[in-house]
Amino acid sequence: MPGLILPAALLIVSWGAQASGAGKGTAPKQLENAQAGDCAACHGPALVLPKGHAATKDQDLGQCRECHNGKKAPHLRGNLPLSHLHALEGVSCADCHGGGDRYAVESGKCLECHESGEAVAKLTVPKDKVHNNPHESPHYGTDLDCEMCHHAHAKSENYCSQCHDETRVVP
Repeated sequence: MPGLILPAALLIVSWGAQASGAGKGTAPKQLENAQAGDCAACHGPALVLPKGHAATKDQDLGQCRECHNGKKAPHLRGNLPLSHLHALEGVSCADCHGGGDRYAVESGKCLECHESGEAVAKLTVPKDKVHNNPHESPHYGTDLDCEMCHHAHAKSENYCSQCHDETRVVP
């Protein structure tokens, strides 16, 4: 139905299922009443989480990060699409895309919640002297469109690695 805004957790491309090796080639169902942590609502019986993983149906992002802190379990960065992270934080599709027909989200919309490009760059100064700040490019300064690296509905990528030997994981 045109104009119907679905919860952010449901606007998933088949990347999520393919990343785990489950349900290859089949996109999850997009159900308007599914909750963010209810993987089975959209993915069905496909195993999108490893065996023995705690139930996620009633969890939010903070609860996920209690384990996914790099000590108990791997960080979520690079392992969970941004659409899922946003949904777990209670951010709906309409919060970013507005009402009516879905449209591409530009960096200005991202920066309404994630501060200015300069502020983001200050938060991501590398602790080592080896890496450049990913949010302060020597080519583009702090003006590179967020979507060049951070994809909400597909696997994110390191834009700089198209030309440079960069191994940084992009959330």
